[in-house]
Amino acid sequence: MYGLTRFESDEFFAVMNGIGDLLLDCINAFPNSFEDYKKDKKTKYKEKLRAPMRSLAGKMQTPIRLKAFLNKSIFNGVEVNYLRRCFSYFCLQRRAGSYEQAF
Repeated sequence: MYGLTRFESDEFFAVMNGIGDLLLDCINAFPNSFEDYKKDKKTKYKEKLRAPMRSLAGKMQTPIRLKAFLNKSIFNGVEVNYLRRCFSYFCLQRRAGSYEQAF
């Protein structure tokens, strides 16, 4: 999992067309304590989260951006080469309509 400092310091998220800032906005929409969250989660915090989540969803509609984001988020870029190759193979199989056979 990525935390606040990772999104603040990782250059990848800084140059992903505002995705890093949106992820920070999503994290910052929540209070520091779970007790505060439970008091007003259905209105206040969901409302604070709504705008950045919608913007994030809009940015993820671009397939190449979504692929780059997932590659970084799941495999941390080039650090996990084997899993990344499997992921790319799975994406190709999915695109070809035969992703059930990918694994």
